[in-house]
Amino acid sequence: MLPTTSSGTPDTSKAAVASALESTPPAIRNSLVTPDHQYASVQFSINQNVQLIDQKPIIDEIPGLVSPPPGVTITPAGLGVIGVEAVARLTQHRISMMLLALAGVFVLVLVVTRNLAYAILTVFPVGMVIGWTSAAMYLFGVPLNPMTSIAGPLVVALGCEFSILLMLRYREERQRGRAAEEAMNTAFIRSGRAITASALTVIGAFLALAFNGFPLLSQFGDVAVIGVALSLAGALFLMPPLLVWADETFAGAVHEATEASH
Repeated sequence: MLPTTSSGTPDTSKAAVASALESTPPAIRNSLVTPDHQYASVQFSINQNVQLIDQKPIIDEIPGLVSPPPGVTITPAGLGVIGVEAVARLTQHRISMMLLALAGVFVLVLVVTRNLAYAILTVFPVGMVIGWTSAAMYLFGVPLNPMTSIAGPLVVALGCEFSILLMLRYREERQRGRAAEEAMNTAFIRSGRAITASALTVIGAFLALAFNGFPLLSQFGDVAVIGVALSLAGALFLMPPLLVWADETFAGAVHEATEASH
């Protein structure tokens, strides 16, 4: 405990600080001040019910709440600060990670099919799913944390897989000479069941995590279940009419472009 001056403020002179440190038990002194007396730590407690993402503004305010003596600087540090910063970085770049994943899929489909229309129509429903998933997280109160942030690219990967399987099947049927609507009906019947079975299997696996007692894993399971379910809906109900519409609107341009590539 530092002595006070005549004005009632703590005496922060070197002599007063040295005397206070000398009278402090070694175990306590060593946990707060380094042996060379160059660094000291002050611990702040934050309610454990506060989410990590909500702790960043609190930590950012700490330096402004303290008035250190001249020559002393204050910087938040420790595992808690590192964890909060990691969460902030992940959540800040959540959309960027998903858009980057979409861009990678777009380029891959474009290279394989050599058809711009197919590449756009494959990633468009998944792009919609990104927005739907974010809205669902808000409605159901699922918070952003490291686990829910990295669930986004996983949802993009699964959603693109469903769309690609249906698109490739439709492409095969069109190359066999079927009309656009007939080709989609055939692709939907032959591939739709497999896609649905695959999606339901994945949803069942993530449901186990959703009912896990550990909050981070449970929230990750919630986002994965929501995202996969919406991806399945996008692949089965949004993508088919888009492909048929593109073929019919542009007089078979999608199909003709594919044939020209061969």
